[in-house]
Amino acid sequence: ALGNLFGNLKGVIGSTILVSGDVALILDVPALIQRAVNRESQLLAYSQAKQVAQA
Repeated sequence: ALGNLFGNLKGVIGSTILVSGDVALILDVPALIQRAVNRESQLLAYSQAKQVAQA
């Protein structure tokens, strides 16, 4: 379990302890990519709507 610190962090699905003792987060790469694509789509739609409103 990721606990309180990282439990709600989107795009992180787990953690592990490395041989060095450091903690490494395990990323959900497909979810992070999808989130970036969705964000880019939202920004593009907002920009286009703003241009239409100003025209």
